[in-house]
Amino acid sequence: MDNDLGVPHRKYWLDDGSLVVKLGNDLFKVHRSVLVRQSPSFYPSLRRLTTNDEPPPSDGRGIEKSKTFDTETSNDAERVLIDNTPVFSVNPQMTITTRDFEALLTYLYRDIPLNASANDSFHDVYHLLRASSPQTCNFPEAYAWAVQLWSDMFAAHPLTTEFGTWKNLHDALAISSDLRLKTVEKALFYAIVVSPDIHLEVPSSAETPSDAQIPHSSDLIASSHTQLSRRDYQRCSQLMHIIINHFTPMLFQPQTAGHMQCTDVLADRWMPLVVQPALANDGVYKPLETLRSMANIDWANEGLCESCISEKRKEWKEDAIDIWDRMDEWIELIDRNE
Repeated sequence: MDNDLGVPHRKYWLDDGSLVVKLGNDLFKVHRSVLVRQSPSFYPSLRRLTTNDEPPPSDGRGIEKSKTFDTETSNDAERVLIDNTPVFSVNPQMTITTRDFEALLTYLYRDIPLNASANDSFHDVYHLLRASSPQTCNFPEAYAWAVQLWSDMFAAHPLTTEFGTWKNLHDALAISSDLRLKTVEKALFYAIVVSPDIHLEVPSSAETPSDAQIPHSSDLIASSHTQLSRRDYQRCSQLMHIIINHFTPMLFQPQTAGHMQCTDVLADRWMPLVVQPALANDGVYKPLETLRSMANIDWANEGLCESCISEKRKEWKEDAIDIWDRMDEWIELIDRNE
């Protein structure tokens, strides 16, 4: 084989393959039937590519030239055959990588079972999403499976999920936004806001606006310490701004209870037990975690009766769910104001 054509893939160069897929400098010899069976986009091009009345002339090196079609056009182009196997060149505009295509072939050939709980599954599912999406190679079955795994991986509940432990947030948000996976995108927005590894900024000159008043994206400068795109950095910073302005009054205002004596206890203990720990742990923009901490305080030891404790914990759970539900509107508002 001529070195100029590329390098056979270490795994997906199958001796009985009927098609060579050229992606950059990498060559994959696979089975045409495996691709055309699952992708409506690949089928028309590959069908025309492999239909010939006569074998094309050889150039004397085992490499034969005729006509081919790339993934984006039906215009004739130079065709190359390697050992009488047609070569299908992936259009560079498709912007998929070798790692993406490997993940797609792994799924198509069922080489490695994927599941959302596997420790090493993030990158496998991430690359499968990139390769199988309608914007790229368009493999509907593989894409549906990847979306389900991705959704399971980032499944979130406002009362139980430990958002601060999530990893790979910048890559996860970027592809979730590109593919408009709204439920996953919402969970990732919040995880980035509360992440100890990503530092967002909000204009210090802002007063205390209503939920609908958000800083313009031009007022937010992306930090050099984050791998988020500028757009995602701005969107997350704006969400943090809205959360702070929504939750601050709830945090600093001592709450009432069903009994006057219990209300007095809350008023007396609110600052040392709730406000000060929240300020020390950046709880003003971590409402779900702060409300969870409030519910976990030993209020009985502080003098609250059982019925008031039960009532307040129920209220704090409802507050967490309400904030989680409002985030859909806040994110929509941020995107409208871009």
